[in-house]
Amino acid sequence: MRPGPEYEPFDNELLTSYELGLKTQLLDGRMNLNLAVHHTAITDQQIRVRVFTPFPINRVFNIGDSYTQGFEGELTAMLTEGLLLSLSYSYTKSKFDKIDVPPAADPSDNINFLQGLPFPFVPENTGAASLQYTHPFRDDMSFTVFGGVRYVDSYITGLNTVANPLGGVTIFLPEVDSYTITTLKFSLDAERWSASLYVQNLFDENIILVQQLGSFYTNEPFNVLAAPRNIGARFEYRW
Repeated sequence: MRPGPEYEPFDNELLTSYELGLKTQLLDGRMNLNLAVHHTAITDQQIRVRVFTPFPINRVFNIGDSYTQGFEGELTAMLTEGLLLSLSYSYTKSKFDKIDVPPAADPSDNINFLQGLPFPFVPENTGAASLQYTHPFRDDMSFTVFGGVRYVDSYITGLNTVANPLGGVTIFLPEVDSYTITTLKFSLDAERWSASLYVQNLFDENIILVQQLGSFYTNEPFNVLAAPRNIGARFEYRW
């Protein structure tokens, strides 16, 4: 008995990746600067798509050629005694460059819709900045204040298919908004123990991380949210 379409075999995918980087120390070691550029070409990329044959199933296809490329930068600098600045930025460009799925393997006849689109869960721009101040006030004890902010660009969150009750199948690419999240932390450190108080998502932003369809046959989405404002404490003892 021939297996169903959900068990159809698929080929290997091939990745060819290049990266060029630079790491430097400046100002007598008070500043570190790291830079990198990268490019990855993918042949016969594997991707999972929900199709209808006529019932909804998840299938893996080799869709053709795609790529991802970009650059990253990190900088840390000791501005004054005990005051550390950290900055980072990443730019990533991804693209389904060429879609080549045989019609017989794609009952929905819609996977070609992906051509020219970016990869799911790959934001184009991300960045972070933080300041940390550490003040020793006894021979074996120090107090640290940390404040950080992180930015993530908008991105599509998956590949879903929607059944149209009037006939036909449409690929739906949900996209979440960009977001910024802020963290504060206060720490007291000694030789054998440390205690900290932290606040994550300081401004209680409503952040959607993932959006997906609610079922095979409806357009109603469900969302996966980041945690709301989170206040906590932590104590560690080392022996």
